[in-house]
Amino acid sequence: MKNNRIYTIAFIVIGSILVIYSQGDIKNELVLVLLGIVFLMFGLFRINSGISSKKIEDEYIKSEEEE
Repeated sequence: MKNNRIYTIAFIVIGSILVIYSQGDIKNELVLVLLGIVFLMFGLFRINSGISSKKIEDEYIKSEEEE
């Protein structure tokens, strides 16, 4: 579990570094930008998949039961 979190953070950091480095480069390498975005989005996807969604409750039904 802890290793997965480390890998996820590493993907985000590597992706961010690649994108920032490629923007500062004079040639502005398209490959580095694409690789950076892919790493960054993969890391964000892994974080998002680990977060559980909030359970939506219907307040109308809940308030109707209380009355």
